[in-house]
Amino acid sequence: RNAATGKSSIERRVHSFVSTIQKYDLLNGYFGRRKAQWIVLLIVVNAGLFAWWSSSLIAHAWGPPPIEIVSGTYGGNCGATNGNATADLTSKCDGRTVCSYKVDVRRLTDPVNGCGKDFVATYSCAPDATVFRKEVPPEAGLGSTLQLSCAPGAPR
Repeated sequence: RNAATGKSSIERRVHSFVSTIQKYDLLNGYFGRRKAQWIVLLIVVNAGLFAWWSSSLIAHAWGPPPIEIVSGTYGGNCGATNGNATADLTSKCDGRTVCSYKVDVRRLTDPVNGCGKDFVATYSCAPDATVFRKEVPPEAGLGSTLQLSCAPGAPR
């Protein structure tokens, strides 16, 4: 019998297995004779995936704007150079949505001896050009924290 069909036992088992799958294949059973419906289904699925993908991109792109540091001054009330702490403030807060900046005299160094220094930060929330100002009163270098935020509803 094997010689008459020209198939080995392995080929017959594979053919039997494939035939069983084809017999119970509901997609081919329904869409096999309905090519137009198959095309419509593929279009609908692709349109749904595209809508999900694009809405996900929009949701991520429309998040809160980032902080853009304009300047940071430590001890301006004592005659220190305006903007002397801009680099440090920028390294800690620029590009974030919310930032808690700790004023630390060890990191900033003391620009004027013998005077209680304030800390003033100016920043904007890109792409808006409005400049916001936050201050810490004198003796700011003793561990005061400055809160900067571009998050919606947060105080600026």
